[in-house]
Amino acid sequence: MAQEELALILAPRGRDAAVVAQVVAKVDVETRVCVDLAELMRELSAGAGCALIAEEALTPEGIKVVSGWLSQQPAWSDFPFIILSSAHTARARRNTAGALDPLGNLLILERPLHAETLGHAVLSSLRGRRRQYVARAQLVERLEAERNLRLALKAGRLGAWRIRLSDMTLFAPDDCKADFGRQPHEPFQYDELIGSVHTLARASLEAAVEQARGQSADFDCACLISWPDGSTHWIEMRGRAVLDEQGRVESIAGVTQDVSERRLAEQAHQTSQ
Repeated sequence: MAQEELALILAPRGRDAAVVAQVVAKVDVETRVCVDLAELMRELSAGAGCALIAEEALTPEGIKVVSGWLSQQPAWSDFPFIILSSAHTARARRNTAGALDPLGNLLILERPLHAETLGHAVLSSLRGRRRQYVARAQLVERLEAERNLRLALKAGRLGAWRIRLSDMTLFAPDDCKADFGRQPHEPFQYDELIGSVHTLARASLEAAVEQARGQSADFDCACLISWPDGSTHWIEMRGRAVLDEQGRVESIAGVTQDVSERRLAEQAHQTSQ
């Protein structure tokens, strides 16, 4: 994590970089001085908390290089830059309005710098960067949970599904489609799901969906269905209401399972008695 907390410094003229590093060190932030843009880009790729760049070090070509790196950021990242300006570079920037816009998340400080102002700017940038790291950790955790869920569904031969209640849109991944005899590339809508259920069970399924919509209730429904090829199968559908931030039922989500083999075994057992 130390690398990701670094404040990178690119200020190639005179003692600017050394002075900035001394000021930043006073707020207990580790720095790394880069001698040129190429080294800055290597350090950015390795990970950092923020970057302080003297504006005169950013040529139009350099801005393109940095913006190219920024375009490859993951979704959680919005890397912070602190641009160290001066009266001369500020005048030049006014003649090229928008030149720094590709850098996105930036703060411009005009030199001569007040030590306290610079320190606060660095700490503020790092706080923002740490919030991004938290978002990254949450994203990784969520992706890992989704991966584990997919493995569990596959191991249990279950298909996931979700019905958005505002327009009764069905979201059915490949495993769920397979339980209804559909191929991955085939569209599968809520009306088609209901239409595949045999008449005697259809009313029960629709009633279970309406009950979940109105009472936030779970439901468990066994249905005899017909596949497009004419074969019949037994499907169990289990689901529960999903609430929005206001506590209203937004959708219903659950799993399907083809239980045809179990049903046939139960019928054979009953016949043999």
